[in-house]
Amino acid sequence: MVMPSCISVSELPCGRTHELPATKTEYMNDDYVFPGLKEELEKNLKLQKEHPGMPVATDIFKEFSDGTMECMCILNSDNTVWSDNTPVDLESSESGLRIALDFCKVNDSSIAGKEFNDSMDSMLSKFKKLESFPLFTSHYCQNFIDDFGEESYGYQYAIDFGEDAEGAARLVSEILTRVKGVPVEENVDMFTNIGNKIDTARNNWRKNHGFQTSTAQNSGCMVAATALLVPAVYTVVKLLGTIL
Repeated sequence: MVMPSCISVSELPCGRTHELPATKTEYMNDDYVFPGLKEELEKNLKLQKEHPGMPVATDIFKEFSDGTMECMCILNSDNTVWSDNTPVDLESSESGLRIALDFCKVNDSSIAGKEFNDSMDSMLSKFKKLESFPLFTSHYCQNFIDDFGEESYGYQYAIDFGEDAEGAARLVSEILTRVKGVPVEENVDMFTNIGNKIDTARNNWRKNHGFQTSTAQNSGCMVAATALLVPAVYTVVKLLGTIL
C-alpha cells in the first residue's frame, strides 16, 4: 500500500488548513478490515476506469437488531456536491475513492426526531475523537430537503483516497466499528454499482429490509451529484414510522 507522508486538508470546522502524518493515524495501525470491503473498492476503481465520467458508488448497509440501520458510501472522485448543492472541492484526481460521511439532523420536534438527532450528535462526537478526523474536509449545510422530503441541517465530511483501496478499506472499517457501532464479528451488506443501477440497488436493499425507499428519481450524472445524501437519514426511517 502506498500512502502519502501527510495529507493536507482544508475547510476544517475551525476554518484552518491542517496537515497530519497519515501513517500516525489509528486506522493505519489497525489490521481489521471487513471481509470483502477491499475487493469492493477495487471493483469501484475498475468500473471508474472502464466507464470514465459515470457515477460509481460502493454502498455499505447494516441493519441492527433494534430496527434501525446505518450506511456509508464510497464514491468515485468525480464532481459532486454537498446536500445543499455546494460543490465538493477536494482537488480530486480523475479516478479515486471518496469516503462520504453525513451527520445531518432533521427539523422534527417529535420524540423520534429528537432520538435521531441525539444519535447523530453522539456519532459525530465519536468521529471527532478519531485521529483520522483532521484528514476530512467538512461542510455545514444550513438547510436542505433530503430525498425523503425531510428538512435537514448539519455537518457532512469527505476525504479522497485516490486509488488506495487498502487504506480506504481500513479507514471505513474503523469508522464502521468505532463511530457507527458495527461489531467486527457481524456481517455488513456491501455492493458497488454504476449509473442508474446505484439507486436501484439501494432501494432494493431498503425494500427487502422494511425501510422506506427513496422518492428521488436520479439518473446518470445526477446520482453522483446527490450521493452525499445517502448516509444521514436512513436510520430515522423506522423511528419515524414511515415505512412504505
